[in-house]
Amino acid sequence: MIFQIARVGDTVISIPCYREIARRHPDATRYLLTNHPIGSKWVPAEAILSATGLIAGSIPYPMPLRGRNAIVGLYKQLAALGAKTLYYLTPETKTNRLVRHYAFFRLCGISRIHAVPWSRDLQEPMEIIGKGIWGAQASRLLRCIGAQTEPQAPLSTDRDLGL
Repeated sequence: MIFQIARVGDTVISIPCYREIARRHPDATRYLLTNHPIGSKWVPAEAILSATGLIAGSIPYPMPLRGRNAIVGLYKQLAALGAKTLYYLTPETKTNRLVRHYAFFRLCGISRIHAVPWSRDLQEPMEIIGKGIWGAQASRLLRCIGAQTEPQAPLSTDRDLGL
């Protein structure tokens, strides 16, 4: 399971992470848990990712996730799916939301949760020492999933959208 509340730009920037997750779990059926677009002008993340083979489908994350029916409904979907691993690609910096998401996913039976940006170091881009510039958002996300330790551009093959 990959959790990302995002718009089309966030999804495109995250492609290197999706490719790394696919390399780590080549035989897994990968699903995206994401907000679905409101309105006809928004492009759903699934439209970009399903063509790449990086996900098998998506599960809608109600925005905002409030009320007993919405929470229980999402819980039932996730528990029925039986996912044991989740990658947290949502750009969240508020500790209370991180804790809430983490606890909810654990209650759903997900035992391995990767990439939660608990520290400031993982919540913000890193400075590229000696260059006076900051690493990209893709680099920050790759650090969160443990695919990078220093800010650097993702491999060009990992950025390919396959269009």
